[in-house]
Amino acid sequence: MNERERRLNFLRDCVSCAFAIYGKTAPTRAYAIRVARQLIGIAAQESKLGAQRRQVGDHFRWATITGAWGPFQCEQGSVLDSLGYYRSHPDVAQRAAQWLFGQADATLEPLYALQTHDLLRLLSGWDRLAMVIARGYLLCDAKPIPDSLADQAKYWDVYWNRNAEHGFPYEYEKNWNVHVQVLWDETAQEITA
Repeated sequence: MNERERRLNFLRDCVSCAFAIYGKTAPTRAYAIRVARQLIGIAAQESKLGAQRRQVGDHFRWATITGAWGPFQCEQGSVLDSLGYYRSHPDVAQRAAQWLFGQADATLEPLYALQTHDLLRLLSGWDRLAMVIARGYLLCDAKPIPDSLADQAKYWDVYWNRNAEHGFPYEYEKNWNVHVQVLWDETAQEITA
């Protein structure tokens, strides 16, 4: 699979995730696309759309639990918050498990049983799991996902970006434009149908 196909599959999975995993009521098509765009934007900002799988730095190693993992660069706290959300919302957890495993009777119980470090390691190579965790984390916030790229960049900065000295909304917009925009423009009709 070439890089373009990998990115396109990532976008498709984010769209599918946004339609499948939701709170109390199924999202409208427009809102699901906003959620998908937010997920994609976070991945573009955090990992260049999955090009980085582990936080960069000498002290972020495979054997440590510190730092961020996967295409969304999730940290231990956000993973635990996401799993906590799913535990307290079993209907949402059921939809997440069905989407993740592709089975009607699937549950997230196998994920709940994992040690946090093992789950973080899985995020570095299993994009759909990373999407489930990222989507659950977004569901923890009751505020709706904004529509415009500029507002999504601000949302990311307030809700996702834990270090005010690193990462800024203008970088989020730039990374969307560099890593996503052309592919989105070429395929949005197809992948959001």
